[in-house]
Amino acid sequence: MRNITLSIDCKLIDKAKLKPFTRKDGSEALFLSLTLVATPNSPYGEWMVKQDATKEEREAKVKSPILGNAKTIGWKAGE
Repeated sequence: MRNITLSIDCKLIDKAKLKPFTRKDGSEALFLSLTLVATPNSPYGEWMVKQDATKEEREAKVKSPILGNAKTIGWKAGE
């Protein structure tokens, strides 16, 4: 099985992008969409963890905050 472990700095999260959601059972949840960007030559990890950008932010070339890094366990990125 392929696993990825990640670590993020929660203080860097743009709280305005947290998405509330009500489950079928009525319980509340709060979601954050993240993107893993491959960084195979980085000393910090094989992946960079970024907060997702909206379509408008991508078009305006707004940089998403880098929240942390991730690494694979038991396999190498790109396999």
